[in-house]
Amino acid sequence: DGGETQIELLNDDVVDGLILQNPYGMGYATVVAAARTILDLGNEAFIDSGYAWVTKLNMEDTVIQKFIY
Repeated sequence: DGGETQIELLNDDVVDGLILQNPYGMGYATVVAAARTILDLGNEAFIDSGYAWVTKLNMEDTVIQKFIY
């Protein structure tokens, strides 16, 4: 996860990078799965909500900011 402590370790060069889950993608996929269930459309057995390799160089990117909280 990309919380305050992990970002601090990245900024302090204690770690080179972080592999972060995509909380935005998880929430989106959950809503889609719920809607598909209500509509009796079925769901995939595996849903990839995504992840990102985050470094000091890309942590300010708009897309990456969705992975950090």
